[in-house]
Amino acid sequence: MFKLKGVDPLDEKKKEKLSKLIKKGEKFKKRSLERWNNKTSKYNKK
Repeated sequence: MFKLKGVDPLDEKKKEKLSKLIKKGEKFKKRSLERWNNKTSKYNKK
């Protein structure tokens, strides 16, 4: 993964984008999980 040469600025941008995407994905997963839990808890109460 790491390079001995100087870090390529393009690679840095790509890494930033990737980490942002991953964070977004985690947020989305959390949200959908919460929604799913809310739905199931509603059904379980009935």
